[in-house]
Amino acid sequence: MNAPSRPNLRNHAGTVFGDARDTLLHHDGGITEPAGAAFQWPRLRHFNWALDWFDSLAWRGEPALILVNGAEDVRISYAELRQRSNQVANWLHSLGAQRGERIMIMLPNGVELYALLLGAMKLGLVIIPGYPSLTGDNLLDRLTRSRARYVVASESVTANIPRLDSLRGYIAVGAAHKGWIAFDDHQQHAPDFIPAVPTSVDEPLFGYFTSGTTSAPKLVLHTHQSYPIGHLSSVYWNGIRPADVHLNVSAPGWAKHSWSSFFVPWTCEATIVSLEEADVGPAAILATLQRLSVNTFCAPPTVWRALLRHGIGSRPAALREIVSAGEPLDATLIDAVSAAWGLDLRNGFGQSEATAIVGFAPGMPISRGALGYPLPGYPVELLDVETGLPADEGEICLPLLDDRPLGLMSGYDADPQRSEKALGASHYRTGDIARRDSDGCLWYLGRTDDQFKSFDYRISPVELESALLQHPSIAQAAVIPFPDPVGLYVPKAFVVLRSGYVADAAWSSDVFAQLSRKLPPELAIRRIAVVDEMPKTLSGKIMRATLRQASPTSSAEYLIEAHAVVPTPGEIQGVWPQLFEGDEDGVMRALVADFQKMHSPDRAGIWSHTLYRADPEGSVAALVRYEPGARAKAHLHNGHELIHVLEGELQTGEQIHPKGSLLVLAPGSRHAPFSEKGCSLLVIWERPVTPIDVDKELCA
Repeated sequence: MNAPSRPNLRNHAGTVFGDARDTLLHHDGGITEPAGAAFQWPRLRHFNWALDWFDSLAWRGEPALILVNGAEDVRISYAELRQRSNQVANWLHSLGAQRGERIMIMLPNGVELYALLLGAMKLGLVIIPGYPSLTGDNLLDRLTRSRARYVVASESVTANIPRLDSLRGYIAVGAAHKGWIAFDDHQQHAPDFIPAVPTSVDEPLFGYFTSGTTSAPKLVLHTHQSYPIGHLSSVYWNGIRPADVHLNVSAPGWAKHSWSSFFVPWTCEATIVSLEEADVGPAAILATLQRLSVNTFCAPPTVWRALLRHGIGSRPAALREIVSAGEPLDATLIDAVSAAWGLDLRNGFGQSEATAIVGFAPGMPISRGALGYPLPGYPVELLDVETGLPADEGEICLPLLDDRPLGLMSGYDADPQRSEKALGASHYRTGDIARRDSDGCLWYLGRTDDQFKSFDYRISPVELESALLQHPSIAQAAVIPFPDPVGLYVPKAFVVLRSGYVADAAWSSDVFAQLSRKLPPELAIRRIAVVDEMPKTLSGKIMRATLRQASPTSSAEYLIEAHAVVPTPGEIQGVWPQLFEGDEDGVMRALVADFQKMHSPDRAGIWSHTLYRADPEGSVAALVRYEPGARAKAHLHNGHELIHVLEGELQTGEQIHPKGSLLVLAPGSRHAPFSEKGCSLLVIWERPVTPIDVDKELCA
């Protein structure tokens, strides 16, 4: 559909904003940071996106909004929404609402929601989006901490709203019971609105509660600059064009709703398709994509997985761009969608605290499973989580001193300590870890809160979860640290199975075998618990902190030791290639494959046979046999030590390692292994060990 010619309805602020947008729309996949002169944030003193931008689009002929409610589609024009939002602004002002006061909106998708968002913005209120499903302590906490003066809710949930002295107005959409004001009253007010004063870009506009996956939700404040102008980076990532039809699947209480169901499509002069039913299923989504000729589609990975389980079918005819954000997007999911539709499912990364920071823009070649590249206006730096120095693997950080991105929050409401910690130094630290490849592409590794060390290796749960999700039986996966007497922690996974799969010994053996092919030994998942469901936030993110604090009851739990795969000589060569250097005739491979000879007792009850020694300070490989009851001298590892249990059982602390176990011990670790029943081992030391006198401490 071709857009009609535009009359000159923009004021100065709208023109500056529009010029910046046009720069991004005209660079298809051609801008990554550092962008240089290609893109500059528009710098304005006064800007009200609803008044200076949205209202200038009233001339457009196509709908601003199509509401899909299961019965019939309702189309609302830009001109109608301009008028209704003006009426809402005048009506709220008549109720006594003043610029800077806060209004919590707990509505599902619908024309009332959009008219309220625009009207409250025009009046200068601070909007606190909430989920209609909020109840009890959660709701009371958010109403109290947000300092809301007004609350708007559907009549079906008004009974859940507590009576608070701090609330001045209770507004009901639908029937208004005693003590509630009917939202429909706004229709009695004037269709034109004139603000009393211009809106400063620094005034607060939105307050979003974070998802709270690792701690209590924080209230993030965004301004009339950081969200409307800041979402220009999201415009570039989404790939929406003027006159497009756009569908985004997200609940209004989630910050992603304001990205792809509000600011971005209307900044692009497109039509928003809004699904009014919160629990709409995959069949209805696929039908909507076809029936309404949707051009651009955004949904979180959970929705994409549901579409694939349902049967995604052939590509909707008008569909041009598909994107996903909100949680890691694994390569298996990307491949499945691409195979069905022939489109690249593009990843994007942002936070409640910012707009789109990293992603693959339209026309840009994607790397499957990667986050993408820094988006225009976001000069991303990776800082080592321990040293704080620039690195190719580290925390995703944004500079604050010379080149602060406009899309970054103003701070955490009523929390000066957290705000100072986040924004008071040289960089804003996102708390998310990534690595940068040789092309400058970023790959997500997890949250700093979720990472843990195992045998001195830093473990990122996302990498392990991605490997788990590649098994056809696993629908959901989460990895947490599990206490270990030697390695401090080892990875433990919780999984939810797809329908039709049963967890048993054969299933677990197959899963562990696949993991052993996809993950190096130091990242091996040691335990897998099968659960019926995961604890999740309201926005659908898995709460790993809850899993760590109180693990859900599992129907079965499996340990890697019961399914350990004996490493082949080739796999051992991959760990220590020195063992096989100069072994052209295969003698060393034959020795590793045929463990027979042992001679010369080293210590009481422990025999060894050296297979390979590089030099006095180099690597050593040996066959070791423990007689029943034998114990080795406690020692410190100066390099890596690899132990493969060939026969019997080896014990380290309270852990028992049966036949087939493979242990990888990191430099700096220490232990005093023993065997009650006796065992035979293949041991490879990267460097000689140092005896230490802490046997009692280590074996306690």
